[in-house]
Amino acid sequence: DPAGTMASRLKMNPYSARKIIEQTRRFTASELSDFISKTADMEVMLKSASSRSAIPALTLFVTRIVVKIRR
Repeated sequence: DPAGTMASRLKMNPYSARKIIEQTRRFTASELSDFISKTADMEVMLKSASSRSAIPALTLFVTRIVVKIRR
């Protein structure tokens, strides 16, 4: 059971692990890699820029993810 293994290794709730696995199936490996990379870039931006300049970029990033999930 992949969800059980993930929950055990990450010390998380098995239900949450199942939901994460369901969500990741909606994305290609390339898309997931791109989201991880953009998340890291976004973290750097949020820590180094004023929040006022980072908010539009963060909003666009989250919107793109939500649109993809809802497809």
